[in-house]
Amino acid sequence: MGKRQISKIILLETILVGIISLAIGIIIGVFASQFMSVLIAKLFEANMSEFTFVFSKNACIKTCVYFAIMYVAVAIFNTITISRYKLINLLTFLKKNEKVKIKNPVLCVVIFFVASIVLGYAYWKVTGGVQTMDTAEKMLPVILMGIVSTILLFWSLSGFVLHLIKSIKNVYLKGTNMFVLRQINNKINTMVVSMSVICLMLFMTISILSSSLSLRNCMQKDLIEMTPVDINLYKEANLPERAIDSYGKENVYTKMQQEDSKVTIQETLKENGLDMDVLKDIVEISMYTDERLTMGTFLGSAIEEIKAQYPMLAYDTPEQIVKISDYNKLAKLYGTKQYELNDNEYIMLCDFKTMEELRNKSLKNKDNPLTIAGKQYDSKYESCQEGFIDMSSSHVNIGIMVVPDNCPLQEENKVRHFLAANYNGKTDEEKEKIEAIFDNSSNSFVQNLENKGIKLDRYVEN
Repeated sequence: MGKRQISKIILLETILVGIISLAIGIIIGVFASQFMSVLIAKLFEANMSEFTFVFSKNACIKTCVYFAIMYVAVAIFNTITISRYKLINLLTFLKKNEKVKIKNPVLCVVIFFVASIVLGYAYWKVTGGVQTMDTAEKMLPVILMGIVSTILLFWSLSGFVLHLIKSIKNVYLKGTNMFVLRQINNKINTMVVSMSVICLMLFMTISILSSSLSLRNCMQKDLIEMTPVDINLYKEANLPERAIDSYGKENVYTKMQQEDSKVTIQETLKENGLDMDVLKDIVEISMYTDERLTMGTFLGSAIEEIKAQYPMLAYDTPEQIVKISDYNKLAKLYGTKQYELNDNEYIMLCDFKTMEELRNKSLKNKDNPLTIAGKQYDSKYESCQEGFIDMSSSHVNIGIMVVPDNCPLQEENKVRHFLAANYNGKTDEEKEKIEAIFDNSSNSFVQNLENKGIKLDRYVEN
């Protein structure tokens, strides 16, 4: 046979294998994709009641086209390769051994141990020490260390093992060990690269998969923990005629908004025609500020050090204050920790990690008492405590100060009304109907609430 005939045979074999593998792959893929859909839905706790079998015609066509392109490329490459070979080379191809140069055994041992230590350090950095790798500049060197040390580990190990066994004559010359060793090392250089690439790809796969699952579990845990009830409502209290917001924009408030800001959220809901029986477990509290107590005041002597590190923080922002009895009512509803205070103590609640670390620097300094509404208070703890008021999908509370009930805060110090409640429904369908009352921004009820300054913060936990 000529080279052209041999190329035709290989081309036909490639096409036949491609068609068979493509057909089997599509059949398996269609059913496996349904399993993956169910798995992803389960991971995110999606409603599976309306799940149906799905076959994507476009995806199937694209798969066939891309598969065909790959096989055409392989066929062309094989044809070119065959055209360069002589018949004797084709007949004896499998009998040829790759030339392996024995590496310096001392160098192999040194490189093996150094690569093992570096690789161990790299793996530790991406597992136990991952908290310190918060930027790409810190991650890239560790990734490069892992890649280089993996390749050097296999390279040094292959040369060292080969030399070690050859030096032990009783083992090397016994039976067929010599033949087996030569077969194992037939493609030793290629295997070093292949094993290195396989290990790195496995590392990437395991890392991405485990990180994704951990992220999902963390988000799901935070979501359940931080959304313990169905709905939060809040509105500003004691609105002035004009005010400058945090973005520097001037807001002008109507007489109706000013008057409504002085009454509770429940009164506003009733006035706008809501049947309060749709809600249960209602807890409404008030939040206060003292213009003389800002974040900068709270940080005390630590502020200069913190300003140098975080110059963009709003240090003039007044601290949010809530009375202990109000917070404990909300904590009981949320199922979180309740606290006790003496008359001269306060507690700082904060669960946003970066801000918590900054606040803890001040709390450790017991010589920095705070004056709240003209009365002096000391922190009960030397660190921030867990707790929150607003529901969220994660820990974002940057600071809420809890004070005793006898703290001399006045009505004019009140800046916010806050309400938490559950929907009074026994089934998911009933809860969804109640949710629609607050969720549909086109209905007159929601529009009236927004006109009166009530913001809706909704989470449904079924």
